[in-house]
Amino acid sequence: METKEIVYEELTNRMKKGCCPICDFVEFRLAEGLVRFLEEGINTPHTRAKIEWTNGFCNFHAHRLAELGDPLSHAILYHDFMNNVMKNVPDKHSKTDHSSHKECFFCNLQKSNDEAYTKAFLEFYKVPEFQKQYEETGMLCVPHLIKIQKIRFANKKTVKQIVDTTMEKYEALNKHLSEIKRKSDYRYTDEKWTEAEKQAWKNAVDTFNSYPGISP
Repeated sequence: METKEIVYEELTNRMKKGCCPICDFVEFRLAEGLVRFLEEGINTPHTRAKIEWTNGFCNFHAHRLAELGDPLSHAILYHDFMNNVMKNVPDKHSKTDHSSHKECFFCNLQKSNDEAYTKAFLEFYKVPEFQKQYEETGMLCVPHLIKIQKIRFANKKTVKQIVDTTMEKYEALNKHLSEIKRKSDYRYTDEKWTEAEKQAWKNAVDTFNSYPGISP
């Protein structure tokens, strides 16, 4: 795992983008991990064996990996996967469930990073500069805000500060959504949408749900 200094800098810089910094950092590390796996992991016996034992990847991460291409790496992986299917499926006594991917390698990577960065955000919020940056440009998604609320032994005062500040941000986002609704009425269609309103509905999707593939 990265040093505290690296995590602090990454989360701070990602707040400047106006998105959930935890989602954005988790997604960045996933993208890195997918590329690194194709470049190095595919030739690492331990990693290959672990992935084969956990029955490959979940649907989401399998397709994310496929989007990167690399026919040879996929042929190597799926040749083994399909051999296991042909070996186990006809055997009614086999305990292997090839429809289950509960221990997906990349799901576990995301989960580990997600937990670490969520706790780090709460810890760093005590730093005035970090707090100021969040107040000015940050936006936690709903799932990560709730995760922060559920962290055991968290400082209640700090959590309340985060929640109160985030509620103000949600209120501002909701005002933009209200304006989209209003300006879509035939009586007001001559009013132009602001840049914030044009982006608001997309921001609302990410804010309410987290980024694609990041579980609540």
